[in-house]
Amino acid sequence: MNKEELKEKEEAKIELRDLFKQAGYLAYTKLDHVSRSGMMRHISVFLMIDNSPYNINYLIAKLGDYKRINNGSLKTTGCGMDMGFDMVYNTSSEVYSTQEERDATKIRTHRNGMKGYETDGGYIVSQKWL
Repeated sequence: MNKEELKEKEEAKIELRDLFKQAGYLAYTKLDHVSRSGMMRHISVFLMIDNSPYNINYLIAKLGDYKRINNGSLKTTGCGMDMGFDMVYNTSSEVYSTQEERDATKIRTHRNGMKGYETDGGYIVSQKWL
């Protein structure tokens, strides 16, 4: 990545942190298309802010893990698991990659009997299907 792309990525992370906070750390995914083989999907990610859906595909694409396609969806490959969860988990991991960023959310965990603040950035944002 060149300097401009890195700057865009950092700006996207900052904007996503703010949007996730406004949305209560909950993202909604919508399946737009599945290939015949079932190995590729087009998924859109939304946040509910002030009772209105807010599409964040553009910001997620700026992080570099997923590519936007012509209809605006994000393209992902793979099968045998919840690909919507995978997309939100990977995005959350990227956005909350440092302990300082995770602690700032004040999200408490009860995952696997753990107590205290969440230590895995991927679990900061929850996911539900539309």
